Amino acid sequence: MIRTEPELLNVVDWHGFDFRSTVQQIAARFPMVADYGVASSQIVPFRLRAPLLGEDWKIPVNRGLENDLPPFRYCHEFHPTQSARENHDRAETELRALLGPGESGLATNVYERNWRLGFFQIRVLTWPRELNLRSSNVFEGKNPHLWISANITIEPDFPFIDPVEDASMTLPIVLEQGPGYSTVCQSQVYARRNRVFSNLAEPVVGIESSDVVIRGVDRTVRVPLEQIRSVKHTRVTPGRFGGSSSLDIETVFLNRHSVTVYVAKGKETDSLDRVAKPFANAISKPLTIEEYSDDG
Repeated sequence: MIRTEPELLNVVDWHGFDFRSTVQQIAARFPMVADYGVASSQIVPFRLRAPLLGEDWKIPVNRGLENDLPPFRYCHEFHPTQSARENHDRAETELRALLGPGESGLATNVYERNWRLGFFQIRVLTWPRELNLRSSNVFEGKNPHLWISANITIEPDFPFIDPVEDASMTLPIVLEQGPGYSTVCQSQVYARRNRVFSNLAEPVVGIESSDVVIRGVDRTVRVPLEQIRSVKHTRVTPGRFGGSSSLDIETVFLNRHSVTVYVAKGKETDSLDRVAKPFANAISKPLTIEEYSDDG
């Protein structure tokens, strides 16, 4: 039974999953197509060396950005029978034998089980038609297995690349958690694993050499200053709800992809008012302020 992330990586490597090459590089071997002919849903149809619930998996490609990074997600539709319940139970049984008991999901219109190993999540999710009679789907009439497939996904918290961070190094801090707001370390694009976990209670933001660094307990978000275009402070005024606020940095990844990296989130409209401008000044980037009501 697999109990650790390194053990999981050994197994997925053996089956043939590739979490290190970019999607563009993988697509040179498995050319991209429209999923079930739906033009808005592009995939790389990936073939494993050794089957894991089947040989034919796919890598969804929803944004151009994903071509320049390792896969965000591998998916497989498991449907050996015409019964959604039976397909789900068989997939779950195989994954339990490999990964342990896992945890059930909370939604009432699906069958679901999840496993967490390090930075990776594995999930089996099935939408039985009898629990989704009022639902519509873009694949209706195109995917004959839509309502019976047990959908298996393997996905990292961020694209799995080899560079790691030394979280023990001194970091000149320019922003840390304060009253009414928390700092955030969650980018899928710029995150790296910490080789040694930090002892931080909450993420801190600092500047190291030519990068903005957001350091969390198990990961670090490292953003080159040259890719940052601006800092955005969003103020959501009370409407139906009580309001909130956020602070993020707007970047251009590889000089061609617009990416938002969240830095802090406030509980109220004015929670970040006193730190937004000093933070923008500290990293020498222009500040923009957006304000709207949370009536929606």
